[in-house]
Amino acid sequence: MLVDVTHFVPAQDMQAGSVVLERAIAAFPRGTIHLAVVDPGVGTDRRILIVSLNRQTIVCPDNGLITWAWRMHEGGRANVLTWKPGQMSATFHGRDILAPVAGRLANGATIQSLAKPVRDSDLLPAIANALRVSSQALSSRIELDCIHRRMARLTPREREVLALLVEGRLNKQVACELGVAEKTIKVHRARVMEKMEAHSLVDLVRVIDKVHIPLSPGQSA
Repeated sequence: MLVDVTHFVPAQDMQAGSVVLERAIAAFPRGTIHLAVVDPGVGTDRRILIVSLNRQTIVCPDNGLITWAWRMHEGGRANVLTWKPGQMSATFHGRDILAPVAGRLANGATIQSLAKPVRDSDLLPAIANALRVSSQALSSRIELDCIHRRMARLTPREREVLALLVEGRLNKQVACELGVAEKTIKVHRARVMEKMEAHSLVDLVRVIDKVHIPLSPGQSA
């Protein structure tokens, strides 16, 4: 029986993938073969693992995806893949390598025929590095989500003012462009700064530069 657990792990989010994989390993019965692919390092020299854990077998990239399960379930044994297909792409290793390996295991191939043992001392640095990279990506995503929430609080007119401010226009120039009084622009500018939680125009430009959203007057996010 084939069970498709999820395709909703955020792109390249090893932390989320690691937790989902551990929960699957905890829930599925003895003898289950898991194929897990969250692989931002595809095409590099990162290894592929076949891991025996909780009386189950996991085929996954050696990028920290196995981290949470490795910590939660004792007695794990990791093996680095030695088998290679006759042909493979540089970017579709899930299709060309990991899935065929899982299929071979399901058809009765032994782990020893496909991989060789890897020491914990070789595995742990990859886990530590993956946690660091994933933590940085998570922090960046949280920051971007916060910026998007701030921008959602802006009125259409405030977005127009914001667009012109980050282009370097002065209040007087913005007022002329939008056909309103300069004092009105000052009010809009103060509200933009407050809603975007920016302490200066430099802060505002840096924030907007991170989200890469078109802000020209008349354009919507």
